[in-house]
Amino acid sequence: MKPKTLAILIAALVAAVIAALVVWDIVVVTDQERLEAFADLVTSEVSPENIEAAMAYVDPAVQPIVVEVRHQTLRFDKDNRDDFSLMARGRLRPYHGIKQHVMRKSVDVRDSQASINTETFSRQGRVSVDWELRKRGEDWWVSRVALR
Repeated sequence: MKPKTLAILIAALVAAVIAALVVWDIVVVTDQERLEAFADLVTSEVSPENIEAAMAYVDPAVQPIVVEVRHQTLRFDKDNRDDFSLMARGRLRPYHGIKQHVMRKSVDVRDSQASINTETFSRQGRVSVDWELRKRGEDWWVSRVALR
């Protein structure tokens, strides 16, 4: 094989590898990116659409969830999973249309566990929320949410 032909083949191979890496980076969403998107979702405007999207991360039958609001702690699992959905939607309904402004947001992912800490303010006041999530298979599930 001529040196010029070999150089062209090597250049084509390098270009193909670079193209594959670029496509891989665009297509593959990391856990960090997924959880940052969740954090963006729960700190944006309170709307039925955003609530539904956030609820995709909650299934007490798959991952039991503890909800702490002020001095009240509620636990939901497979036996009362529908109660969680009703409670969450009911308590958030009065806030539909409220735009939140992010003061602080952090996402920490470690293996199959993650924590998200947010602090927002709106015309309703200031709220801090701590989220804990667990990874089961390829999916992330909320295991604890605490409003302070």
